[in-house]
Amino acid sequence: MATLGQMKTRLLAEINRSSAADITAVTNALLSAIRYYQGRPFWFLEVSSTLTVTDNTSDVSLPANFQQLVCLRNAYNGTDYGDGYGFDEVTFRELQNVWKQVAPTQRQFSKWALFGTKIYTDSLANGAQTLKIDYIKGDTTLPSGDSDTSVMFEEAQDMIRYRSLIMLYQDYLHDTDSPMVDRYQQEVIRWENNLTSRSNTRMQTMRIM
Repeated sequence: MATLGQMKTRLLAEINRSSAADITAVTNALLSAIRYYQGRPFWFLEVSSTLTVTDNTSDVSLPANFQQLVCLRNAYNGTDYGDGYGFDEVTFRELQNVWKQVAPTQRQFSKWALFGTKIYTDSLANGAQTLKIDYIKGDTTLPSGDSDTSVMFEEAQDMIRYRSLIMLYQDYLHDTDSPMVDRYQQEVIRWENNLTSRSNTRMQTMRIM
């Protein structure tokens, strides 16, 4: 996995620049490219994990690197309950209406909602209850030091590089007529299609890594 410093060095060489302003512009372009692709359902960002709703509570914080939900299930007494099968997703407003109508008590969950950085359930946990979560991860914090890295600097390293170069030519070098811009756009499309195709193949087989 490449580091921020390694990515910066490569981009500076490709635009043949080395001043302090150039280094800042390259760093900003890399961070913008990472943010550009945040939450995209690429296969290498898929994560399976568990969350624990503690006894007598009705919410749990999402993982720090959470970007987008894929699937949520309630593991209760040896059975997994999911959307349409006893553990249904509703809006947070709908869940609030449930709470207003009937005060939450300790029982098996039947509804849930995602709001902000938490998952909320319609009832209180009867003992610690496990939620199985599949989601798309991102960086907990964006890289800042040269030794820092990003989840996008491995499988998506070249896609990030070409997207950053496009941004540099548009926003810093102000040379959108350069033939290099067309080349970088073709390359970034090729990498986007490649990673998307591999992700779609895995989705068709319902494989979550």
